[in-house]
Amino acid sequence: PHVTFPVIGGPKLREEILSAWPVVVLLPATILSAALLETVKGAIGKRLSFMGDLSFSMYLLHCPLQLFVAILAIKMHAGPQLFLSSWFMIAYYFLLVLLSLASRRYFETPAQKYLKAKFLK
Repeated sequence: PHVTFPVIGGPKLREEILSAWPVVVLLPATILSAALLETVKGAIGKRLSFMGDLSFSMYLLHCPLQLFVAILAIKMHAGPQLFLSSWFMIAYYFLLVLLSLASRRYFETPAQKYLKAKFLK
């Protein structure tokens, strides 16, 4: 007689495992490589650290900017295909970064200095 063993999950589970390999293998390998490279070459991330400083401003500004752009697009009778174009997304993120830089420089940093001086005497 022929004995068969059930395969747990079957082909769907195999597909899910294979589709997860970038997260399971590449992401940890990339993080490890970046950490090792930084220990050998020094602080490489300093050039991009300003993006980390901007993350809070970007978080706060992205929704109002989206609303503004959507209202502007409606007023200009632009179709939904505008929002699907690559140049639009590049322009949107460029504008978001510029606004975040301005917010960080002219609002967040002065507010931090003021609050530190007031409460950390």
